Amino acid sequence: MTRTPHATILSELRSPSSTANQLTALRDLKHELIGHEQTKELWISQGIVAPLARILNGYRTRSKRRQNGNNGFSVESGRQEENAVEEDTCLQAIILVGSLAQGGPAFLPALINGQVVSPLLSMMSPRTHHQRLVLAVLRTLNTVADSVLLEGSQTDGGDFDAMRPLYLEEGLSHIAEILDQESPDTIVQQQISFAAGLITKTCRDETRRKLAVQADVLDNLAKRLASFIVARTPAQYLQYVKERSLVSTIAPATKTSRLGPILHAIATIVAESKSRAAQFVASPIFAPALSAWQESRGGTQPAPNIALDGILPPIAREFGGSKVGNFPPLGGLATVGKHKHMKGYLQTARDEQLFGLTSSADDEKAPLAYWLAHVAKEEIGHAKLTVAWVLALLFRSGFGGKRLERILSMQLVPILVQMLDAESHPANLQPSSYDNSVLLQPDLLIKEQAPRVLALLVADNEELQFAAAEAGSIKKLSQLLKRSYDPLPPPTAASLWSPDPDSDMNAKDHLGPPGLSTQAYHVVQMRESVISALAAMATFKDDYRKTIIDNGIIPFIVQSLSADPDGNNKDKSSSANTERIFNPIAVLLAACEAATALSRSVSTLRTSLIDAGLAKPIFKLMKHHDIQVQVAATGAVVNIVLEYSPMRQDMIDAGVQSILCEHAHSVNAKLRLNSLWALKHLVLSAPNKLKKSCLEELGPGWLKQTICNDVDATYGNTIRGGGDLPLTMESSNAAGEPVDLLNSSDEAQLTMMGPYDDDDDDEVNMIDSIGALSKPSSRGRRQASAGVLDDEAEAAQQAKRDDIAVQEQGLDFIRNLISGESAKELIDYVFSELGQEKLFDILASLLRPRPVDAFSRDRRSSGGVKHIPPHPEIVISVCYILVHLAAGHPKHRRLLLSHSDLLKLMVPIFNHTAHDARTACAWVVINLTWTDDHTDKADAISRATELRKLGIEAKLDELKDDPILDTRERVKQARLQMAELLKP
Repeated sequence: MTRTPHATILSELRSPSSTANQLTALRDLKHELIGHEQTKELWISQGIVAPLARILNGYRTRSKRRQNGNNGFSVESGRQEENAVEEDTCLQAIILVGSLAQGGPAFLPALINGQVVSPLLSMMSPRTHHQRLVLAVLRTLNTVADSVLLEGSQTDGGDFDAMRPLYLEEGLSHIAEILDQESPDTIVQQQISFAAGLITKTCRDETRRKLAVQADVLDNLAKRLASFIVARTPAQYLQYVKERSLVSTIAPATKTSRLGPILHAIATIVAESKSRAAQFVASPIFAPALSAWQESRGGTQPAPNIALDGILPPIAREFGGSKVGNFPPLGGLATVGKHKHMKGYLQTARDEQLFGLTSSADDEKAPLAYWLAHVAKEEIGHAKLTVAWVLALLFRSGFGGKRLERILSMQLVPILVQMLDAESHPANLQPSSYDNSVLLQPDLLIKEQAPRVLALLVADNEELQFAAAEAGSIKKLSQLLKRSYDPLPPPTAASLWSPDPDSDMNAKDHLGPPGLSTQAYHVVQMRESVISALAAMATFKDDYRKTIIDNGIIPFIVQSLSADPDGNNKDKSSSANTERIFNPIAVLLAACEAATALSRSVSTLRTSLIDAGLAKPIFKLMKHHDIQVQVAATGAVVNIVLEYSPMRQDMIDAGVQSILCEHAHSVNAKLRLNSLWALKHLVLSAPNKLKKSCLEELGPGWLKQTICNDVDATYGNTIRGGGDLPLTMESSNAAGEPVDLLNSSDEAQLTMMGPYDDDDDDEVNMIDSIGALSKPSSRGRRQASAGVLDDEAEAAQQAKRDDIAVQEQGLDFIRNLISGESAKELIDYVFSELGQEKLFDILASLLRPRPVDAFSRDRRSSGGVKHIPPHPEIVISVCYILVHLAAGHPKHRRLLLSHSDLLKLMVPIFNHTAHDARTACAWVVINLTWTDDHTDKADAISRATELRKLGIEAKLDELKDDPILDTRERVKQARLQMAELLKP
C-alpha cells in the first residue's frame, strides 16, 4: 500500500533516516503549511509539534556541546558540512514553528505544551549562532507574541504565559546582546528591530519592565537611540566635539536602521516610572551625541568662514553683563544665554521672543527631550508617533518644564490630533520596522496609539488640553469611538472538516480558542485609547465635558462599562452575523475613568449620565473580580453619590453602602481611599439612620485606627532606606511654612473626584479637600539594581501618600457625620461610639509635630531632635472637625474649650501657608463665640475670654489683611464677634 505524502513526512520527522532526508521533509512540510490554515490544523492534530520540538532541543544540545569543545565553537569559525546541514534543519524547524504561530491564538496551546519557546530563546545569541538563525528565531518569537496579544485581548488582558520564559531564562540577556550590536549590516539591523519589537509586545507589566532594566536592555536601547542622534548631526560638528574629547566612538545609524521600534521599546519600558525615565535620560551615552547636536543647532561651534562677517559690523556684544544691539551674533544663539542647547532649538532670537520662551533650570536636564521635539517634525507615520510617545513620557516625568510644554502645545499636540484623521495617513504607508505583522499595519497602529499618546500629554495639563481642544480633538475622538462600535463581519477562517468530531486526539494537540481577529484587536485597542483620551480631556473644564456630550458618545461610554456590550443586544439576527467583541479590563478601566471625569459636572450628573443609565453598570463593576476595576468603579461612585446627584438614591437602594464599607476594609490602599471618599459624600446631608448605619458597618474601632495611623512612623525608614530623614521628605513646619522636602504639599485644592471648577461654592469644604502633591525632583542615573531600589522607594512614597489620603478621608467622614440639622444629636452619638476623650486625644495628636530620629548621630551633633510637622491636608481636616464641634450645642463648645491643649496646638495654624487651614481656624473662633440666645451670652463671654488668653485674638489681628478674600471675611466676622463679647 502506497503511503500518503503526509505519512511519509511525519514518519521522516519522527524517525529520520538521515539528516538530509529530514531536511527535505521539513522543506516539503513548509511548502504545505505556509498560507494554508486548514492544513495547519490537520498537522497539529497529527502531532507535528513534538518532532519540531525534538529537532530544536537536539540542535540546542549539540550547539552547547560544540561551544564547550576544545576549539570553543563559534559561528564565525569554519564549520563542517554536517554542521551546516544541522543548522539548515534547525532553521526550517524554526520557520515551521513561526508558520504555525501565524495561525493565531488557536495554535498557542499546542506550541506551549510542545515547549518550543524555550529552545528558541537559547538560539538568540549572535555570538554563538549564525545571524540568519538568530533572525529567524526573532521573527518566530514575534509571531508567537502576536498570537498571545490576540488571545490576551479577549481574556481580560491575558497573562502572556507563552512568552514568560523570555523573562525567566536567558532570553533578556540575549536581547540586550542583540541590541548592543553596531554592525551596519542589514541582517543585524533587522535583528535589532525585531528584538525591540519583542520587548514592545511582551514587556507589559511592572515586573518585566524592572527585569528588562536589570538586563541592560534599556541602556542598550539608549545606545541605539544615540546612534540616531549621531547620524543626524553634521560631520563637522561631530569632529569638533570629538577633538574636545567630548564624544566617544558611537557608530551612527545607517539607512537600514529603524528608529520606530527602538523608541517604541523605550516607551514600553519607561512607562509608569519616573525613576526609569530619569535613568534613561541620564544615560552617559547621550551626553557626547547631544553635545554635538547642540553645537550644530547654534552652540559655540567653530565659526565658519562667512564672507558677510567681514562686511557687516559687529553686533550684539556683551560688556559687563549687558548687551549692546538688538540682534544675536551670527555665530549662534547659544552665546546669548547660558543654556546653549535650549537656545539652539529655535532658529532665531525672534522665535524666542515670539513664543515667549525663556530658559529655566528645567532646561538643563532636557536636551534629549528637545532633540525628540526636533525629530518629531522630520519623521512620518508611526515613527513620528513613537517619537511623540517617548517625548510625552519624558515630559510627564518632569523633564523640560514650561518651555517644552509651550513647544508641545504649539507643535506636537496638533500633530497628534491630525493623526486622528483617516486621510492623514494612507493605507499604503510604509511600515517603520521590518516586522510585517498584521498587528503593526501603520494606518491601524496610528489609530490605536495616537489617542493614547494624546491622553498621556494632556492629562492634568490645562494648557495642552486647550491646544488639543482648539485642534478639534474631541470631535475626532468621538468619531473614532463611535466607529469602534460599528459591527464587524465574522471571521472568515473555516474549520477543518472531520467525519468524526469526537475523534480521539492527544490533549496537548487540541486547538485553543480562536481569540480575536486582527480587525477586532485593532478595534479594542483603539476603543481603550480613545476613551482614555476623552477622559483626560474632561479633567478640568465643563466646556470640554459639554462638547463631549454634544458629540453623542455618552451611550458608547456606558456600553464600554460592560464586559459584554453585545450581551443585551435585542437584535439577535444582526449580532449573529457579526464578530462578538468583549471589552477587556483595559477598556473597563478607561470607561470608569471617563465616567469619573464626566460626572464632575453637576449638569452632566443631572441630565446626560442619568439618561444614559450610568449607575447600573458602575454598580456592577464595583463587584468585578479584578481589584483594579473595583478601584476605578468606586472612584466613579465618589461623584455619583454626591448630595445633588439624582443617581444617589438609586445607588443607596441597590446597596452601595454595604459594598463601600466592605471595600473600605480592603488591603488595597486605593480601594480604601475611594471607598472612604464615597462614604464621606454619602453621609453628607443624609438621614441620621443612614449615617449611624455607615459608622456601625465601618466599625468605630476600625475608624479610630484609620484616623490615628502614624504614617510617618510607618514609612519613614522605608522611604529613606533606614538612614536619617533626608531634607527631601514631604512636610512643612508647624505654621505650615514650606521647607525643602521631597514632596512638599501644594495648597490644598478643593475637588470632587478631581479638580473643581467653581470657586464660590460655600459647601465645597463639605465635599472634598485633597492636597495636590508636587512632582519629585529628578534623580541621577543609577545602575540597574539601584534603579529597581529607586522604584521601590517611589512605590513606598506613593503608599505613604495613599495612607495619608485615607486618613484624611476618614477625618472628613467624621466631619460630615456631625454636620447638618441634627448635628447636636450626631455629635453625642459620635462621642458615644468613638469615645469622647479618645477622639480629642486623636485630634490633638494629629496636630502635634512628631520627633524623628531622636537618637541619630546627625541629630545629636546638630544639637537637638527635629520634628515632622503634621501634613497640611490632615491639619485642614482636623480643623474642620473642630469647626463642626463648635457649631453644636453650647455644651459642646464648653467641652472643646476645656481641651486647652488642643486649642494651643491650633494657635500656630493661624499662620499656616494653606489658606484653607487659616480659614478653618477663623471658623472655629466664629462658632465658639456664637451666641445662641440671651441665656448663652455669659457663657459666650467666658469662651471669648479664654480665647484671648490663648493668644487667638492677637492671631486674628495678624490676619486682618490676609491675601485671600474668604479668609479675610471670616477673620473679620470672628474679630467682630470677639470685640462685641469683650467690649467693656
